[in-house]
Amino acid sequence: MSSPQSNEHKVDASWIGWFVGMIGNEFVCRVPIDFIENKFNLTGLEYFKETLDVVLEPLFDRSVAWVSGYEEKLYCMIHARYIVSARGLEDMRLKYERGDFGSCPRFYCKEQKTLPVGLSDNQSNEHKVDASWIGWFVGMIGNEFVCRVPIDFIENKFNLTGLEYFKETLDVVLEPLFDRSVAWVSGYEEKLYCMIHARYIVSARGLEDMRLKYERGDFGSCPRFYCKEQKTLPVGLSDKWGQSTVKIYCPSCKDVFRPKYRPKLDGAMFGTSFPHLFFMEFPMLKPQPPVEKYVPRLHGFRLHESALMPLESSETLTEDIGSTSSPSSFPN
Repeated sequence: MSSPQSNEHKVDASWIGWFVGMIGNEFVCRVPIDFIENKFNLTGLEYFKETLDVVLEPLFDRSVAWVSGYEEKLYCMIHARYIVSARGLEDMRLKYERGDFGSCPRFYCKEQKTLPVGLSDNQSNEHKVDASWIGWFVGMIGNEFVCRVPIDFIENKFNLTGLEYFKETLDVVLEPLFDRSVAWVSGYEEKLYCMIHARYIVSARGLEDMRLKYERGDFGSCPRFYCKEQKTLPVGLSDKWGQSTVKIYCPSCKDVFRPKYRPKLDGAMFGTSFPHLFFMEFPMLKPQPPVEKYVPRLHGFRLHESALMPLESSETLTEDIGSTSSPSSFPN
């Protein structure tokens, strides 16, 4: 009979275990759960409750539990506080003595063990957690098409002309520290933001933001083979809310398709005019139509059009050809 699995060989399925065990994270120290759960140690940090829940997840499944991508940033800022605590210093001493942090490359230092250090205590804008409602919405999985609308654009009443909304809904959209568990007011926040978004992306700033996303390939590529992975743009089939979900428009074959990952974004968020206005603004980005076209063949021979049509259409076409070529159709 096999003996019970010892703690030494027990698999750690937590988020922290997954992150600390990643290749390249050898410098990272394991922060105890009780340190993270102590609210005092999180003072001044901006984060989503869902992000903290993932960091504390004991059974982590990346495929379903990944919330916002901010988990690493939050853990790293907590880590910086932990390693200067009494327990953290002791943990880092053990890692230092094991040589986990490497050695000095200078010859005359004779492989002296080193310690990790940052060149700044200030969190850069690149790694700063955005805890606003807009940051939460734009960062959601499935919302990769969405552009960040600047606060000053939303606060300009002219840009909201004709839109029906509650003041409380707008307040949530503009919320800089959004807690979904308490701040969700009406459920109309997404609709309001999406309708503002449709106006923003056809403004000068919005078109430039969308150009950057287009060039990065954020909107995917055309599924047609002969378009050779031409980058696409989002488009709506209606300017009215609730009519259909967003589609992608290929500027090469000039057709629309369902996005690969089928985002549930409303098509009105982009509108029917956006891709065409985009290429009027940036004509240098407009691609050439496909040079090649698929030709159906059977044993190497090109098929007649009638062979590719539905049965009824094929019979009609055959009758038309027969009547046209009959002697009675020509004058005597």
